[in-house]
Amino acid sequence: SSPMTIFNRTFSNKTVILNGMAVDILRYLAEKLDFRFITKDSDDGNWGSPQADSEFYNGCVGELQRGTVHIGAGPFTKTAVRDRVIDYSTALFQESNGILVPKPERESRLWNLFMPFTYKVWLTIIGTIVGCSLIAWLFAFFSPFSAFNLGADYAVADEVWLKEYLWSCIGSFLQQGQDFYPFAMSARAVLASWWFFIVIIYAIYSGVLTSFLTVTVTKYPIKTLDDLVTQTAVTPYVRRGTNLFDLLSNAQSGVYKQLAEQVVLYDPDVESCPSNPPRADQACVEDYSALLAIALKNCTQYYVANEQFNTGTIAFMFPEDAPYAEFV
Repeated sequence: SSPMTIFNRTFSNKTVILNGMAVDILRYLAEKLDFRFITKDSDDGNWGSPQADSEFYNGCVGELQRGTVHIGAGPFTKTAVRDRVIDYSTALFQESNGILVPKPERESRLWNLFMPFTYKVWLTIIGTIVGCSLIAWLFAFFSPFSAFNLGADYAVADEVWLKEYLWSCIGSFLQQGQDFYPFAMSARAVLASWWFFIVIIYAIYSGVLTSFLTVTVTKYPIKTLDDLVTQTAVTPYVRRGTNLFDLLSNAQSGVYKQLAEQVVLYDPDVESCPSNPPRADQACVEDYSALLAIALKNCTQYYVANEQFNTGTIAFMFPEDAPYAEFV
């Protein structure tokens, strides 16, 4: 798994040409301890888990037991189950499991025009337009000081028509001004207050709209392991033979039991996670550093969930009582 082991080429006899941190450590040890080495992948593609009716584990651990290989170099997690049959080197670093999830499609920017306010605010604004129009009309209609009620020569019927006040409030909200101004001071005060309200609303709207148009925010639905097991749109995939596979196989309750009931187990020789081409319904649960490397390389397609879990110690593996283990 990258960045510990990066496969450049695999031959038919399972020998491989590698790069990565594990190979760098092996080269350093080879120089200091004067030995040469050949790297190979495990015959069955597994890391190492107990097998029913057999004293030998599968994967790399089993090959160490049989003496097929002398060092297990890679991101092997120290576990009590493996420690029964092999020995570990000094701890290299701490590793956790993470979740690699396909990025959701970006929301269309077509409706960003309405994003600065929630729908409740928009409904409030609509209600305010209607309410302000009604109040201004009532003041003008019943006021004895309106030009229409005074019978002034310059009076117009618009002053006491509700639809004109409604249209004036809508026009001012859209920054289009208004066609007439009521003569009564009470109605004028209502419309003046409405204009002050519009100025404040527009200042807030313009600032928030600028931020929405500058940055498109994508909501990531899966951030934790609990998020993963409580949804059904994305299916978790776990590689067989890993430390996490053993943990899920023995889980009796809690979130790991829930994950075990939903997980799809796969063999790396048959399929991969993430698949190629990418699938929107596939989440990879694996070593965090390996997933982070994939996400950084394909940042437009994947993201890594915030939560890290199942933290363990990473070390090289040796056959039990290997005489050279004490030098590593």
